[in-house]
Amino acid sequence: MPARQDTECLRLEAAGHVDCATLLPVDVSNLPRGLHAKCIAFHPEKPLLVVGVGTCVGAFDLVSGVRLGRVDIRTPAVSLMFSRDGSLLVVATQEWHIIGINIANWRSRVIAPFNESRSAPLDSILMTITGGSRPLLFFTRPGKNNIRMAVNTGTGGLKKSTE
Repeated sequence: MPARQDTECLRLEAAGHVDCATLLPVDVSNLPRGLHAKCIAFHPEKPLLVVGVGTCVGAFDLVSGVRLGRVDIRTPAVSLMFSRDGSLLVVATQEWHIIGINIANWRSRVIAPFNESRSAPLDSILMTITGGSRPLLFFTRPGKNNIRMAVNTGTGGLKKSTE
């Protein structure tokens, strides 16, 4: 049985590639050098891969390779994470905002803006999200002594709560 599992993993690894350049609203020949995927996340239940490239976030069906949706978040994504049921994609941006994207309709909104002065773009963040009908999102920068939280408002999104 273990040999079969190894074969399945190898088949998935060699199955092909996803063209991340299709996320961008420009001709591929006009792309600047060095533009590449900054972050990725897998859907918890479906064969979907979400990729952050430039200022865009998009999802690809890993079975067909087709792009399912795309959102321009206006600033580069630093980290991506799905809610446990997979209905909400949480994006942390370089401009210190946490954005929620409903993957059913690809609508986005800022769920935790960062209003304090900042000296440099965000380059990494730690995030986790709880399960259930009213998920909580916890996030912080590495090395900080406070954890921020956003709570479900009951309207399909999250809102900033406390520090």
